[in-house]
Amino acid sequence: MNEQQLLNALQEKVVKLEQNQNEQQLKIVDLDKKVAMLNYTINGKGLTLQNRWDSAACHRGLALSELNRLIVQQNEWHWGFCSVFAEEPISKWEFGIFYYEVKILGIGDSVFIGLASNQMPLNVWAGRYEGTYAYQSNGNFIGHYFMGCSYNSGRPCIGGKSSFGVGDVVGCGVHLATRQIIYTKNGELLETTGLLIDSAAELFPCVSLSDSGDKIEANFGPNFEYKF
Repeated sequence: MNEQQLLNALQEKVVKLEQNQNEQQLKIVDLDKKVAMLNYTINGKGLTLQNRWDSAACHRGLALSELNRLIVQQNEWHWGFCSVFAEEPISKWEFGIFYYEVKILGIGDSVFIGLASNQMPLNVWAGRYEGTYAYQSNGNFIGHYFMGCSYNSGRPCIGGKSSFGVGDVVGCGVHLATRQIIYTKNGELLETTGLLIDSAAELFPCVSLSDSGDKIEANFGPNFEYKF
């Protein structure tokens, strides 16, 4: 076998090795997906564990923490409603639970914690637009219509719920199979029977602040105050 033949043979072996590596990599990726699905099925959760606040979907009046972008604070120079969306939307699965929590580190007038389409303007509060939903710090659930409900700025509003303030941990989520919304306070599940998410739009975790000094920290899991 001459040198050219040896070179060709070596090149063929290299090509085969690369093909085998690609096949193995595809198998590993497929296995990872199966493991993720198994974990999802076992845990019954649709969490977005690597989620964080989206700097590209954040009102200019808000400041995000540099490192992990879980803390958001309203700037001293800005007054008025300012909203921020998470990077990842709620799960598209039709089983399990999507959920996240927010710890209140500072609060003035109103803080809104909920879910919203990223088509919602950043200078309004979550719950203000059709297909958006929120738990307001004064004890209102906003965005869920039922016969005889009150209205806040033209949006369905259920009052008389537990208010929240500095030090409280508020949770928001969805039962993905039934589309019933979940709200919690300090690990306790609040009554939301019949309050459904009926928006066809892709929904994102969303927080709205309104006063200078308002400050929150998000937790996208898996260790929550509320135990599933």
